Amino acid sequence: MSRLPIRSALFFSVFLVGCVFDTAGLSRVESNNVNNVNNVNNVNNVNNVNNVNNVNNVNNVNNVNNVTNPVCGNGVLESDEVCDGDDLAGETCETQGYYGDGLLCAADCRLDLAPCAENGQCGDGVVNGPEECDGLALGGATCESLGLGEGTLTCLATCALDSSDCRFPELCDDGLDNDLDGVTDCDDPDCAGFFMCDNALSTEFDTGTEHVVLASLSELTGQSPVRSFSVAFWLKLNGTQPDWATPMGACTNSSWKDGFGFYHSSQDFIRFWINDYEATRATTTTVFTNSDWYHIVGTYDADLAGGNIKIYVNGLLEGQGDLKGDVTSSTLPVTVGTLISDDMVGFIDEVAFWSEALTAASVAAIHGSAPHQWLRDFGAYSQAAALTALYRMGDGDTFPGITDHAGTHDGLFIDGEGNEFVADTP
Repeated sequence: MSRLPIRSALFFSVFLVGCVFDTAGLSRVESNNVNNVNNVNNVNNVNNVNNVNNVNNVNNVNNVNNVTNPVCGNGVLESDEVCDGDDLAGETCETQGYYGDGLLCAADCRLDLAPCAENGQCGDGVVNGPEECDGLALGGATCESLGLGEGTLTCLATCALDSSDCRFPELCDDGLDNDLDGVTDCDDPDCAGFFMCDNALSTEFDTGTEHVVLASLSELTGQSPVRSFSVAFWLKLNGTQPDWATPMGACTNSSWKDGFGFYHSSQDFIRFWINDYEATRATTTTVFTNSDWYHIVGTYDADLAGGNIKIYVNGLLEGQGDLKGDVTSSTLPVTVGTLISDDMVGFIDEVAFWSEALTAASVAAIHGSAPHQWLRDFGAYSQAAALTALYRMGDGDTFPGITDHAGTHDGLFIDGEGNEFVADTP
């Protein structure tokens, strides 16, 4: 209830002192004003009700808070849950570092990785899934099985094979730099000790019946009839030679009127003959002495105008003869160390056959080179394709076999004692 202003209050007090209320004619006292006051109170009550409502509103806020509590197992991903039912929040076995599928949600709304673990993962030491390897497990792979040569294959942390240590070995006799180190074949240190690179052994003939049997001249040169060929070998005589001592040849009988051969003359020359040892032959000018090695090459070309038969010693042409015809009896086996019964005493090494007559340049080239080089062209030598047989005469051989390193016609040592491969070489 508001207060009256002070001036009005004084006036009203003075008025009351001088005046008396006239109540005549009033039959009863009305209570409406009192009720009105009550009405005011009622309004207040309403306000109180509103206050109660306000309390309810607070309760309502509390109810909202109650709704935020998560419930694991309701299939809805909530609050701190990693998953719930089928809802895996986009996670898979692969996102967890495993292979395949099968990821589940456990009853506590945590991921169940057990099915994924069965699929495997990189680092578990087992090759599975898309892995090439895992740790020490290489799945049986090696440098060789991958076609990468030799070396040690390892596994990267990504479970992929590491072939950085794999390399192709130097093959030593193919004319290629297989291991890519800048050097080829026998020039490569990796080829040290390889039988085609070292000449450590020759074959010794020291009795009347020891000899080597090879294929026929037709087989050795791939020709029938034979109208051209070359044969080369190293020779070292040892002691007094029997009459007609023969390093190599092929004929029907001791008359030497067919086939071909080489023999040591009484003047210590070497003669190379074809079809007739007296009539069609070439003779060296070098006098052969004991204990020295000599490189001998005989060539024949029936289609030349002249000088069809040639003999070279240590890379130089020394004699020639004429003959225009096929080599007779070319299907008889070639023997080394003897012809029929005319044996030699000494050593023979590096026997080779070509299917054509070597040029003077090729003869000089092979005299100054190692046999493994004859397998391909080099320098002035351009007749590797015609090389049809190559016998190291000890190196790379297993007695009594004599291996053909250029063809398929292996030879055989006859009447040997097993000690014929000796360390005496050119």
